[in-house]
Amino acid sequence: MNKNRIILTLCSMLFLYSCNVNTPNNKFKNAKLQEQAVTLTNDEQHKFNLLMNKIDQSFKAHTFLSKKSNSNAIEKYQKFRNWILNDIKKQKELSNSFSKAYHSFKNTRQAFPTNNAIEQHVNNALNLHQNSGYSNNTYEISQYDDTNHNNIIEIFEDNNTNEKIFQRLKEEFQYDYRITFRWKN
Repeated sequence: MNKNRIILTLCSMLFLYSCNVNTPNNKFKNAKLQEQAVTLTNDEQHKFNLLMNKIDQSFKAHTFLSKKSNSNAIEKYQKFRNWILNDIKKQKELSNSFSKAYHSFKNTRQAFPTNNAIEQHVNNALNLHQNSGYSNNTYEISQYDDTNHNNIIEIFEDNNTNEKIFQRLKEEFQYDYRITFRWKN
């Protein structure tokens, strides 16, 4: 009788082993696969590209207008750009934090008679240099040769690590997003 129990136990163990019921290992593999499967949707990719394009333009204008360009901020920007382009999860977070501002841009774009694409509308609104339609005031681009007027440049100047810059950009667009509404009356 004992011999039958031992054989039955061995057969059961062999069966379970062949079914790969090693659950802790499977859970780890599944978690790793889910972690690798993070991708951006088309909408998130569009928002992220729009935001990065605006940051790129801010730095291009900054280096062009600044007589003594702040190479420290430019260097931080290049490091941040490389860092975030290699981290899809962070791209997803940043594009989601930009959603409120993006949707408000989409809604306000309909109020203006121009046929600008959303990219051009966001650029005009954030640059504050459109003379008519966006504000009652006239903003000359020469006002922005001082980096104190450019909030995006300030974020890079005031923060030292990529993570801090990332958090500050998220806060700027997620909670306060005042940068997007300066041109309103």
